[in-house]
Amino acid sequence: IDAKHQLLPDAITLPLIAIGLVFNYLFGFVEFTDALIGATIGYLTLWSIFWAYKLIKKVDGMGYGDFKLVAALGAWFGWQSLPMLLLGASTLGIVYFLLAIKDRNQAFAFGPFLIISALVWLFLTY
Repeated sequence: IDAKHQLLPDAITLPLIAIGLVFNYLFGFVEFTDALIGATIGYLTLWSIFWAYKLIKKVDGMGYGDFKLVAALGAWFGWQSLPMLLLGASTLGIVYFLLAIKDRNQAFAFGPFLIISALVWLFLTY
């Protein structure tokens, strides 16, 4: 949805957060406290970047769905995974931007890069 419409609906992102937290509470893929901290830090990190960018550039730099998707990744993988997930997604996004985007002011979806980064992290780490 994000790649085509630049939209990450709450109907997808919020259940991902909740299911990640419940799953980790019940089954301990990661410690529940790490998952809870991960969801919180994930959201607040992108929220902070959003507002810093908006204050400097006077335009939105990303959508709220990105905050919630990173919160979901934090809920599933714990706070310790967030730096590598964001680094991976950012690297992929930069490469895409440099190779595929002709208009430097054109917006593009970040969600697909977050998901690819999460899948790579999942297969390499677990």
